[in-house]
Amino acid sequence: PYMRAREGLANCLWEVGQREEAAEHCRELLRLNPNDNQGIRYRLVSMLLDLELHDELERLLEEYRDDGSAEWAYTRALLAYRRERDTARARKALSAAKKVNAHVPFYLARIKPMPREAPEYITFGGEDEAVSYAAEFLPAWKETSGATAWLRKTLKLSPEGAPPKKRQPWTKIRAAVSRLPQHEEETWELDFRKIAAPPGSEEGHGGREAGT
Repeated sequence: PYMRAREGLANCLWEVGQREEAAEHCRELLRLNPNDNQGIRYRLVSMLLDLELHDELERLLEEYRDDGSAEWAYTRALLAYRRERDTARARKALSAAKKVNAHVPFYLARIKPMPREAPEYITFGGEDEAVSYAAEFLPAWKETSGATAWLRKTLKLSPEGAPPKKRQPWTKIRAAVSRLPQHEEETWELDFRKIAAPPGSEEGHGGREAGT
Protein backbone atom coordinates (compact mmCIF):
# COMPACT_ATOMS: atom_id res chain seq x y z
CA PRO A 1 0.00 0.00 0.00
CA TYR A 2 2.82 2.41 0.78
CA MET A 3 4.43 1.87 -2.64
CA ARG A 4 1.13 2.32 -4.46
CA ALA A 5 0.35 5.46 -2.47
CA ARG A 6 3.74 6.95 -3.23
CA GLU A 7 3.33 6.16 -6.92
CA GLY A 8 0.01 7.99 -6.82
CA LEU A 9 1.68 10.94 -5.14
CA ALA A 10 4.34 11.05 -7.87
CA ASN A 11 1.67 11.07 -10.58
CA CYS A 12 -0.28 13.84 -8.85
CA LEU A 13 2.83 15.97 -8.42
CA TRP A 14 3.63 15.53 -12.10
CA GLU A 15 0.15 16.62 -13.13
CA VAL A 16 0.31 19.81 -11.05
CA GLY A 17 3.69 20.77 -12.49
CA GLN A 18 6.04 19.69 -9.68
CA ARG A 19 7.92 17.48 -12.09
CA GLU A 20 11.36 17.31 -10.52
CA GLU A 21 9.80 16.25 -7.22
CA ALA A 22 7.65 13.66 -9.01
CA ALA A 23 10.70 12.16 -10.70
CA GLU A 24 12.52 12.01 -7.37
CA HIS A 25 9.71 9.92 -5.87
CA CYS A 26 9.98 7.51 -8.80
CA ARG A 27 13.74 7.25 -8.33
CA GLU A 28 13.22 6.38 -4.68
CA LEU A 29 10.55 3.80 -5.53
CA LEU A 30 13.02 2.06 -7.82
CA ARG A 31 15.68 2.17 -5.11
CA LEU A 32 13.26 0.55 -2.66
CA ASN A 33 12.05 -2.01 -5.20
CA PRO A 34 14.72 -2.58 -7.89
CA ASN A 35 12.84 -5.60 -9.28
CA ASP A 36 10.13 -3.06 -10.14
CA ASN A 37 7.05 -5.23 -10.27
CA GLN A 38 5.14 -1.92 -10.19
CA GLY A 39 6.53 -0.82 -13.55
CA ILE A 40 7.78 2.47 -12.12
CA ARG A 41 10.69 2.49 -14.58
CA TYR A 42 8.30 3.09 -17.49
CA ARG A 43 6.88 6.17 -15.80
CA LEU A 44 10.35 7.41 -14.91
CA VAL A 45 11.58 6.95 -18.49
CA SER A 46 8.76 9.16 -19.71
CA MET A 47 9.55 11.76 -17.07
CA LEU A 48 13.26 11.83 -17.89
CA LEU A 49 12.48 12.32 -21.58
CA ASP A 50 10.25 15.25 -20.74
CA LEU A 51 12.82 16.76 -18.39
CA GLU A 52 15.57 16.15 -20.99
CA LEU A 53 17.76 14.39 -18.42
CA HIS A 54 19.43 12.35 -21.12
CA ASP A 55 22.44 11.09 -19.17
CA GLU A 56 20.25 9.73 -16.39
CA LEU A 57 17.87 8.29 -18.97
CA GLU A 58 20.69 6.41 -20.66
CA ARG A 59 21.80 4.97 -17.31
CA LEU A 60 18.25 3.81 -16.57
CA LEU A 61 17.93 2.15 -19.98
CA GLU A 62 21.20 0.36 -19.38
CA GLU A 63 20.24 -0.71 -15.84
CA TYR A 64 17.23 -2.58 -17.24
CA ARG A 65 18.88 -3.48 -20.53
CA ASP A 66 17.08 -6.84 -20.74
CA ASP A 67 13.65 -5.17 -20.81
CA GLY A 68 11.94 -6.31 -24.01
CA SER A 69 9.13 -3.75 -24.06
CA ALA A 70 8.26 -1.18 -26.71
CA GLU A 71 8.92 1.52 -24.09
CA TRP A 72 12.55 0.49 -23.82
CA ALA A 73 13.20 -0.12 -27.53
CA TYR A 74 11.60 3.05 -28.90
CA THR A 75 12.96 5.23 -26.11
CA ARG A 76 16.46 4.03 -27.00
CA ALA A 77 15.82 5.07 -30.59
CA LEU A 78 14.41 8.47 -29.64
CA LEU A 79 17.29 9.15 -27.26
CA ALA A 80 19.81 8.24 -29.97
CA TYR A 81 18.08 10.62 -32.38
CA ARG A 82 17.99 13.43 -29.83
CA ARG A 83 21.70 13.10 -29.22
CA GLU A 84 23.01 12.24 -32.67
CA ARG A 85 20.21 12.99 -35.13
CA ASP A 86 20.18 10.78 -38.25
CA THR A 87 23.19 8.54 -37.62
CA ALA A 88 23.79 4.87 -38.32
CA ARG A 89 23.50 4.14 -34.60
CA ALA A 90 20.14 5.91 -34.35
CA ARG A 91 18.80 4.13 -37.43
CA LYS A 92 19.97 0.80 -36.04
CA ALA A 93 18.17 1.47 -32.76
CA LEU A 94 14.98 2.35 -34.64
CA SER A 95 15.15 -0.79 -36.77
CA ALA A 96 15.65 -2.88 -33.61
CA ALA A 97 12.64 -1.19 -32.03
CA LYS A 98 10.45 -2.04 -35.00
CA LYS A 99 11.33 -5.71 -34.52
CA VAL A 100 10.10 -5.45 -30.94
CA ASN A 101 6.75 -3.97 -31.99
CA ALA A 102 5.93 -3.19 -35.62
CA HIS A 103 2.67 -1.40 -34.77
CA VAL A 104 4.19 1.50 -32.85
CA PRO A 105 5.52 3.57 -35.81
CA PHE A 106 2.08 3.88 -37.40
CA TYR A 107 0.73 5.51 -34.25
CA LEU A 108 3.77 7.75 -33.77
CA ALA A 109 3.54 8.91 -37.38
CA ARG A 110 -0.23 9.33 -36.97
CA ILE A 111 -0.96 7.07 -39.90
CA LYS A 112 -3.32 5.15 -37.62
CA PRO A 113 -5.61 7.10 -35.27
CA MET A 114 -5.52 6.46 -31.56
CA PRO A 115 -8.56 4.57 -30.23
CA ARG A 116 -10.94 6.38 -27.93
CA GLU A 117 -10.41 3.94 -25.07
CA ALA A 118 -7.20 2.59 -23.59
CA PRO A 119 -6.60 -1.15 -24.07
CA GLU A 120 -7.63 -3.40 -21.21
CA TYR A 121 -4.66 -5.73 -21.64
CA ILE A 122 -1.09 -5.29 -22.86
CA THR A 123 0.72 -7.97 -24.87
CA PHE A 124 4.36 -7.70 -25.91
CA GLY A 125 4.54 -6.94 -29.61
CA GLY A 126 0.79 -6.41 -29.87
CA GLU A 127 -1.21 -3.45 -31.10
CA ASP A 128 -2.46 -2.88 -27.57
CA GLU A 129 1.13 -2.32 -26.45
CA ALA A 130 1.62 0.11 -29.34
CA VAL A 131 -1.43 2.12 -28.30
CA SER A 132 -0.26 2.19 -24.70
CA TYR A 133 3.22 3.35 -25.75
CA ALA A 134 1.93 6.07 -28.04
CA ALA A 135 -0.48 7.37 -25.41
CA GLU A 136 2.42 7.98 -23.04
CA PHE A 137 5.33 8.80 -25.37
CA LEU A 138 3.84 10.47 -28.46
CA PRO A 139 4.29 13.95 -26.88
CA ALA A 140 8.03 13.29 -26.50
CA TRP A 141 8.30 12.34 -30.19
CA LYS A 142 6.27 15.37 -31.28
CA GLU A 143 8.37 17.71 -29.13
CA THR A 144 11.62 16.37 -30.60
CA SER A 145 12.18 18.40 -33.74
CA GLY A 146 12.21 16.21 -36.85
CA ALA A 147 11.76 12.94 -34.96
CA THR A 148 8.50 11.76 -36.53
CA ALA A 149 9.65 12.81 -40.01
CA TRP A 150 12.85 10.84 -39.45
CA LEU A 151 10.85 7.84 -38.30
CA ARG A 152 8.65 7.97 -41.41
CA LYS A 153 11.64 8.29 -43.74
CA THR A 154 13.86 5.69 -42.06
CA LEU A 155 11.16 3.03 -41.85
CA LYS A 156 9.61 3.99 -45.22
CA LEU A 157 6.15 4.15 -43.70
CA SER A 158 3.00 4.25 -45.74
CA PRO A 159 -0.64 3.60 -44.82
CA GLU A 160 -0.65 0.50 -47.00
CA GLY A 161 2.24 -0.97 -45.03
CA ALA A 162 0.51 -0.91 -41.68
CA PRO A 163 0.37 -4.32 -39.98
CA PRO A 164 -3.07 -5.91 -40.16
CA LYS A 165 -5.21 -5.25 -37.13
CA LYS A 166 -5.71 -8.31 -34.97
CA ARG A 167 -9.24 -9.42 -34.27
CA GLN A 168 -10.46 -8.79 -30.78
CA PRO A 169 -10.25 -11.86 -28.57
CA TRP A 170 -13.45 -13.20 -27.10
CA THR A 171 -12.65 -11.71 -23.68
CA LYS A 172 -12.71 -8.17 -25.12
CA ILE A 173 -15.94 -8.81 -27.01
CA ARG A 174 -17.54 -10.20 -23.86
CA ALA A 175 -16.42 -7.16 -21.88
CA ALA A 176 -17.92 -4.83 -24.49
CA VAL A 177 -21.22 -6.70 -24.50
CA SER A 178 -21.38 -6.69 -20.71
CA ARG A 179 -21.48 -2.89 -20.76
CA LEU A 180 -24.72 -2.83 -22.77
CA PRO A 181 -27.81 -1.69 -20.84
CA GLN A 182 -29.81 -4.60 -19.39
CA HIS A 183 -32.84 -5.23 -17.20
CA GLU A 184 -33.19 -7.97 -14.63
CA GLU A 185 -36.03 -9.64 -16.54
CA GLU A 186 -33.99 -9.82 -19.77
CA THR A 187 -31.83 -12.74 -20.86
CA TRP A 188 -28.96 -12.15 -23.29
CA GLU A 189 -27.45 -14.79 -25.55
CA LEU A 190 -24.45 -14.19 -27.77
CA ASP A 191 -22.96 -16.43 -30.43
CA PHE A 192 -20.15 -15.87 -32.93
CA ARG A 193 -19.47 -18.10 -35.89
CA LYS A 194 -18.03 -17.95 -39.39
CA ILE A 195 -20.54 -17.58 -42.22
CA ALA A 196 -20.09 -17.36 -45.95
CA ALA A 197 -19.94 -13.85 -47.39
CA PRO A 198 -22.79 -12.90 -49.75
CA PRO A 199 -21.86 -12.94 -53.46
CA GLY A 200 -20.41 -9.65 -54.61
CA SER A 201 -19.63 -8.38 -51.12
CA GLU A 202 -16.30 -6.85 -50.14
CA GLU A 203 -15.45 -10.03 -48.29
CA GLY A 204 -15.11 -11.89 -51.59
CA HIS A 205 -15.07 -15.64 -51.23
CA GLY A 206 -13.62 -15.64 -47.73
CA GLY A 207 -15.41 -16.02 -44.46
CA ARG A 208 -16.40 -13.43 -41.93
CA GLU A 209 -17.56 -13.46 -38.36
CA ALA A 210 -21.08 -12.51 -37.50
CA GLY A 211 -22.87 -12.19 -34.19
CA THR A 212 -26.43 -13.12 -33.41
